[in-house]
Amino acid sequence: MVVYGENTVTHIFSGKAVARAVRAHELVDASLNISLLCLEYSIPYGERPSDHEDLVRVSSVYDDLVDGKISVEEAANHEALQAISLRLEALKSNTVHSAV
Repeated sequence: MVVYGENTVTHIFSGKAVARAVRAHELVDASLNISLLCLEYSIPYGERPSDHEDLVRVSSVYDDLVDGKISVEEAANHEALQAISLRLEALKSNTVHSAV
């Protein structure tokens, strides 16, 4: 049984549909990560993290990256970003294990 026409899949993967799907995926991923950060650091939604050293340092790294003061590689390897990443991974792991 054929559900799609002969060239439909090629057409679907040729532009707008894929771009929209990728953007939607990235937005959902970013939203979930923001929610996890707020949960992990006990930050109310919409507030700036002024009393969490790692988050303040990552904000500074982001500003430096946007201003061209550091490279993407330097930003990705920054110790504060690594610390936050480890905390998020631990939270995700604990959430998955507690859900099972």
